[in-house]
Amino acid sequence: SMRIALWTPLYLSLGILVVPFIVGAVADWRGRVAAMRLVPWGIGVSAAFFGLTALLGGKFIVFIIYAATIMLSALAIYTFLVATHRLKGAAVVALAILLNLAGTAVQASNISLHPIVPFDHNGLFHLVQMLSTAILGWGLHLGMGSAPRREFETSPIVPHSSP
Repeated sequence: SMRIALWTPLYLSLGILVVPFIVGAVADWRGRVAAMRLVPWGIGVSAAFFGLTALLGGKFIVFIIYAATIMLSALAIYTFLVATHRLKGAAVVALAILLNLAGTAVQASNISLHPIVPFDHNGLFHLVQMLSTAILGWGLHLGMGSAPRREFETSPIVPHSSP
C-alpha cells in the first residue's frame, strides 16, 4: 500500500535519527571513546526498532516509546551534567530535550490553535520541534566551547609537564 511505501523509509530514518542524541550525551558525559563504542549498539537498536515497527504493522506508538526511552536517557545524562557543572550548555541541551518531549506529547494529543492560520496537533508539534532544534543548536554551541573534551572515559586530562 501507499502508506507502507511512505512510512517504511520514514521509520528507518526516524530510528537512525534518534541514536545521535544518546551517543552525543554519552560523549559529553563519559568521553569520545565511550560514545564511539555505543555507535554499533545504536545501529543495532535502530534496526531492532525498525524490525519491530514492521512486525507490528507500522504502529506509531512503537516510535514514541523508542524515542522517549532514548530522549529520557539523554535528558538524565544532561541533567547530571548540569548538576555537576561539568559541561557549559548542558542546561540548554536539557531544555531542548524537554521541549522535544513536550512536542511529542502535543503530537499525541488533539490540541489545536487558530491564531492566524490553523495548527492541528501535527503543526504544533513541528513548531515546538523547530524551537527545540534551535535551542539544541545553541546548547551544543555553548558546550563545544567549554572545557577540554575528554578523549578517554577513565583517563583524566593531565597536562604534560616538561622535565
